[in-house]
Amino acid sequence: MRIIIVDDIFTNRLLLSEILEDLGYEFFLAKNGREAVDEVAVKEYDLVLMDIEMPVMNGVEAT
Repeated sequence: MRIIIVDDIFTNRLLLSEILEDLGYEFFLAKNGREAVDEVAVKEYDLVLMDIEMPVMNGVEAT
């Protein structure tokens, strides 16, 4: 399963990435909605974990 984590808070990205790594998942980290939109344009993901309030492009705009 390929997962994308989208959150502007570094600690949240770090925590989720450590959990997913321990569970053996493939994942990508994005700091805002723009990075996430750019990434899903070139790769397919099974699950998106996205914050709502972020700079550049928020979670609502990205969806």
